[in-house]
Parts: sequence; C-alpha cells; structure tokens
Amino acid sequence: MQRIKEIVSNEHRPVSLLDFLPSFEIEGKEYRMKYGTLRNILSDLKGTRQIQIAYKTKQTFYTLPGITFGKSKMMTRYHTGVPSSSAVTDNDSIYRLIQNLPIGKNALHDIHLRFNVEGIWSVLSATTSFKIDSFSKDIRLPAWETRGLSIKTTVHKTDTVSVIVGASYHPIAVDFNGIMWLST
Repeated sequence: MQRIKEIVSNEHRPVSLLDFLPSFEIEGKEYRMKYGTLRNILSDLKGTRQIQIAYKTKQTFYTLPGITFGKSKMMTRYHTGVPSSSAVTDNDSIYRLIQNLPIGKNALHDIHLRFNVEGIWSVLSATTSFKIDSFSKDIRLPAWETRGLSIKTTVHKTDTVSVIVGASYHPIAVDFNGIMWLST
C-alpha cells in the first residue's frame, strides 16, 4: 500500500503490475515478489476497497478510492503497432512505421520492441555480470534513463529480447528532431 500511495499521490498516475515487477523499492529497501503473489495482493486490496480499478487496457490500472484518472488523458486513443511478419525483418517494420508517421501531428508513447537474437541468452547467462531470475529465467539488464525516457531490456530464455522505451511523461514528438532522437 505504501508504494501505491507514493505513485498515486506523488507521481499523479495509477499503478499497474509493472510498477512492482520484477522489483520495487520503499525507503531504500528492495522488494521482490512473484507475479501470482502480486496479483493476489492487488485482488485482496481491491476486495477490501483499499484500492479501486482506474481503468483497464491490456493490463489493469489501480488507484486509491476517490482519486480518478481519465483513461483518455493517460492512454493513446488509437495506438499503432508493428505486426510481426516472417517476410519482413523487424528493422524493416520499424523503418516503415517511422517513415509513415504523419510529421507534426502526433507523439509516440511507450514503445515496445521484441526481436530474436540467436544464442544471446546462453552468452549472457554464462557471465556473472547478469542475474538470472529464478522463476522466469529472464535476464533483466540494468534499466537506464535518458532525456526523460526509461529504457528496460529483458533477455528471455527463448533468445527473445524485449525492449520497453517508457515515454508516457516525455512523449517523442513526431517531427524531424523527434524522429532523429528516436532513431538514435
């Protein structure tokens, strides 16, 4: 509850499971819990009306009772995705997406990329530099922030790499400078 109150009150946004996974910090102490445990805790808090659902998308967002967040203000109304295709490489899909963006009209929020790098999990897991999650076997590279963007990379045991560029609070403008920044 303490972390939920911090996010809702100080960051002025609802919370989701992603705010707690793979770990979160309260007063300098790191906490880790499994996905199922976290879902049970949130369900119990909702059942006792300590939290309420703010809105649902692919995931559920929670808030404190009496504090509302408009979905239309927080989420993009019509999001754009890049469908996977065996005939097109991921780089080509990203290039075409950027190429077809209407310049000066919109901004990009929370970009999710997934691609395969054959053998990457074996290489990274063989070093002592990276910690392997005991439950999922994922390797989470250290998150980093640049110019208001939060970048998180996860290497899955299947050699799939997930990259999340968090841009909710610093959207990338679809103009010349924004596209140059995104491509860099």
